Amino acid sequence: MPRSIVRYRGKGEKPAPDVERLRRLKDAKVVDDSAPRMLLIDGPDDVIRASVEALPDWVLAQERTYGAPRPSPVLEKTKELKPPK
Repeated sequence: MPRSIVRYRGKGEKPAPDVERLRRLKDAKVVDDSAPRMLLIDGPDDVIRASVEALPDWVLAQERTYGAPRPSPVLEKTKELKPPK
């Protein structure tokens, strides 16, 4: 399932009642709530989106992951170099 980042844009920390509402979503699970203003939720996008749209001052974004870049070809060539004498 895709994971969603839900961010509170209001003043102060995220409201506890809103967090509890998001925790009780069917087929969704809060993976991380350690940030003062964000939650990471794993679940169906339509369920999460509908709940976030009903909450004032909350925005939703899909989590994006990036792979590590391939090593530079120059670095690959240096593996064959011998240390200086």
